[in-house]
Amino acid sequence: MDGRRFDEVRQVDCESSRMKDYKVSCTVTQTTPNTRILDADHLHFSSNFEAENHRFVENALVALLPEEEYFPYVIGVNTQVVCHDGSASTASVCGGSIALMDAGVPQRGHVAGVSMGLVREVPFGNTEHRYRYRILTDLSSLEEQLGDMNFKIAGSWEGITAVQLDLNVAGVPLDIIFECLGPGLKARLQILDRMEQEISVPRYCVSNDWSWPYPIIAKYVLPARPVKLNANGRWLKCDIDAGRFERDTGSQITSIEEGGIITVIAGNKTRHEQVLNKVDDMDGIEVEVDYSRYYGDS
Repeated sequence: MDGRRFDEVRQVDCESSRMKDYKVSCTVTQTTPNTRILDADHLHFSSNFEAENHRFVENALVALLPEEEYFPYVIGVNTQVVCHDGSASTASVCGGSIALMDAGVPQRGHVAGVSMGLVREVPFGNTEHRYRYRILTDLSSLEEQLGDMNFKIAGSWEGITAVQLDLNVAGVPLDIIFECLGPGLKARLQILDRMEQEISVPRYCVSNDWSWPYPIIAKYVLPARPVKLNANGRWLKCDIDAGRFERDTGSQITSIEEGGIITVIAGNKTRHEQVLNKVDDMDGIEVEVDYSRYYGDS
């Protein structure tokens, strides 16, 4: 309708960490660092559009989230659509991906969405496949209303994570659906490239790789000193003064688990090195044992 090529994506604008004039706004909230969530959904998505689109966006984003083992927090993504000239749900996939990465969620990469459409000229006496048709990329709202379908495709650099097909007609041949995948891939990669220009790595990263330019979240195992109780057993105890540990390393402990496993956010490479040195220097904690409980007063 606006004179662009059939496979052309309109100009893409995106911003992270700023709230200025926008058409689609995505925000992320997480559970507090000291709250570990077990047996709960990893992602909760909310929006101001239909349930079907709601599920499409959530399924698209879940595929690249980190495992709960490495990021044990519930994540909430909220989308507000002020106005749009096209698919609000595919825009929400892009915005949600940027918001997750900007919030420090260590997802494995960006997810982008694009909307594909179809227009057909059906002559009188038509039989199947005997008509002219064109596939449209990055549907505008008017093209969606006048066309036969809105085929939403979401995915990363590696592949498709979610699809949704909305039809304005009784059906569309499967070969046309297949034909949409080529221009859909081209458009998705173009959008992903623009998103990575805005933000390419999470603000925090689950990694022990010091090359990351942002704060590091990592797990450390604290050593414990064995204290022999009797000839057949021993008592292993691991204790930690969280406040002193954080003051000495300039880092933040987010969880302490059984077995002396702690999760720490280190603000940069230097702080990460301080944490490692602190852990290496800990020989264990001496504990006082009342042996009379085991051997009697004698």
